[in-house]
Amino acid sequence: MTAMDEQIIAAVLRVKSVADDFDAQLILIPEAVTVRSNLDDTLLKFDAAKAVNLSNITNVTSAKDIAQKIMVDCIFKFTERSAVVASITPDCKELELALDVPRSSITEYDDANISTRCLELFNIMKKNAAIFTNIKPADFTQMTQVMDDYNAILAAPKTAIEKRKASGTDIIHSLVIEAQGHMKNLVKIFHSYLPDNAHLADVAARIGRPSSVRYTSIALHILDSVGHMPLRKVKCTLTNGTDTIIRYSSRKGFIRFYSLPNALWTITLDYPDYQSYYQKEIATVEKQIVRININLVKNAAPDDPSVDPDVTMGSLTTLVYYKSSQAPAAGAQNSIQSANYVGTTDEDGEDYCGELKIGTIQGVVYLEGYIPVPYSVEIKAGENVVIKIYLEPASAPDNNTPDS
Repeated sequence: MTAMDEQIIAAVLRVKSVADDFDAQLILIPEAVTVRSNLDDTLLKFDAAKAVNLSNITNVTSAKDIAQKIMVDCIFKFTERSAVVASITPDCKELELALDVPRSSITEYDDANISTRCLELFNIMKKNAAIFTNIKPADFTQMTQVMDDYNAILAAPKTAIEKRKASGTDIIHSLVIEAQGHMKNLVKIFHSYLPDNAHLADVAARIGRPSSVRYTSIALHILDSVGHMPLRKVKCTLTNGTDTIIRYSSRKGFIRFYSLPNALWTITLDYPDYQSYYQKEIATVEKQIVRININLVKNAAPDDPSVDPDVTMGSLTTLVYYKSSQAPAAGAQNSIQSANYVGTTDEDGEDYCGELKIGTIQGVVYLEGYIPVPYSVEIKAGENVVIKIYLEPASAPDNNTPDS
């Protein structure tokens, strides 16, 4: 398997994990049932083919070690002879130094570099064959042969796989492409039938892991327990005892946490006039997504409501768009250094930050491939300030001030 094949399969498994979380909805869609069945069948064939590939590769360790010793001994023997001649030949001091090396200088490298080092010494001797009269043409032939023998054994596993590919008996890559096709179909089904969760499938389907791309680790969907309406700006505190992250739900009630380390986490939700929610030991595992639906229960109306305490904090909603298309920019990062806050926009291009101190704050929005956009905004007590940011490609000649 190539590195790209491995990345594709990892993405396929992430999308499969998302689909498994939505089993109740997808099982009602005939084409989704077919696509998932095809995907499961392909993955079973893929695992079987991978096992066959591995079992068909002969263990070459012992043969490689023997060939390596023969090669090193041969090259070292003639290097020693050449070094003696260089030492007694006028004006060959540098040549002597290049050849006067301990045996360890050949063997201290890894497998591939041992052959490279032997070839370097061979080329020095070959280039100066006129000086080294004690090295015969047959000796150079012998050195060439032992190096070829070693390299052939070193390349045996790769060669075996290449032969199977050439003969059509290796089906690993074709199954990878087949699985990728099923993955893309699943993502299309999410876009058509489950649009609110399409972003979750899109993120999971990304292949490779550039530094700016973060995969969803935990996805929460928060609704009112009676009307089942999405609850916006619900405060969520996530902690594993060492790290603590605070995020707020989007207008569709989603909260997503990205690229979390493998750990056990505790989730706490707080929302005015609703009962707090607490759940501990949510386990995160690399390349998997934990999805939880939460219904918050509203508190009963008090007989004698008390007066709200003085409000001393405000909040900020940042809406980020691509300037050229006006489409929402999902995955952009919003950094407010004074509040020690870094958030990520959701599929609507929205990032909400609550409990900001009153006064002027500075922040910056950035997305890989686009010009960072700094902003300054006045936070007012008890109010949610909304600003709009428009991103331009990094190659753009200028960067206009964002609308706010």
